Amino acid sequence: MIRLIGKFKHGVGNFSRRPIEPFRNATGEQLQNGTINVDVGQPFRFREHFHVPESQVPPVFGWQGDYRFEICRVEGAWGYRIKGGHPPNIVEVMSASEIKKDGRELRDGDELLLEFFE
Repeated sequence: MIRLIGKFKHGVGNFSRRPIEPFRNATGEQLQNGTINVDVGQPFRFREHFHVPESQVPPVFGWQGDYRFEICRVEGAWGYRIKGGHPPNIVEVMSASEIKKDGRELRDGDELLLEFFE
């Protein structure tokens, strides 16, 4: 496993307005609505584990191309990193679990542990 510490960065909520049914179908999980963004300070490689074709998601907010996913963990909770829409130092994660820090809602700057397969 590769472990990184990053800082939570509040987003604008674009992903929370996308239909999540295609992503639920791809993962087999009841996903939370929206994503979290974590700034890891530098570009970090992306390893695609699966994707959802662009044709399966209604066009919204200028997204172009397939939705690519990498399996990961955030603070011990399993999730899916999404490729696209952010600079390479921002890790965007969707999860079936609500990601919290010490049992509370995330705040800008909270440090989060991310884990990725090698």
